Amino acid sequence: DVSKEYRTLGKLNRQVEKAKLTLSSQIFTKLEIESFEDSNDFSETFTRAKFEELNLDLCRKALKPVEQVLKDSGMKKEEIDVVVLVGGSTRLPPSLFRSSLFQVQSLLKDSFNCKEPSEGINPNEAVVWGAGLQGFIISGEKDTVEALLINVCLLTFGIKTTRSVSTKIILYNNV
Repeated sequence: DVSKEYRTLGKLNRQVEKAKLTLSSQIFTKLEIESFEDSNDFSETFTRAKFEELNLDLCRKALKPVEQVLKDSGMKKEEIDVVVLVGGSTRLPPSLFRSSLFQVQSLLKDSFNCKEPSEGINPNEAVVWGAGLQGFIISGEKDTVEALLINVCLLTFGIKTTRSVSTKIILYNNV
């Protein structure tokens, strides 16, 4: 068991990252780590199918926050018009990490009754537009255009003020 050996885990992590990149364009790769455990070398052929199998539970876990946000907001999946993926692998070229990203997209598509995640919205711009809209709403400007923002914070955001006192600005599970 190497789970407590941080140097060994670092070696494993670097090689798995390389393997992940290779598997985005090939169906198999060789995972090789010198002096892996007890100074023994490790060498194993790793397939894209095995990568997908090992990541399926992680991809399913990615849906849990989506389900929690829907539950907390009282909304139903049928009320969602567009699904936009942001962060992580969504900013990378499609050829990279295609397998795991495709798995998440496929699970989302199934979960939202075959609605494809939007590819017409730039993930980076979606975050910027959302932040701008959130700032506009928080400002309390009276001459606002009617806007409906359904964006639930998964964390509480705040700042440290005088004497290191934390002041919450946007609370968890708030719009």
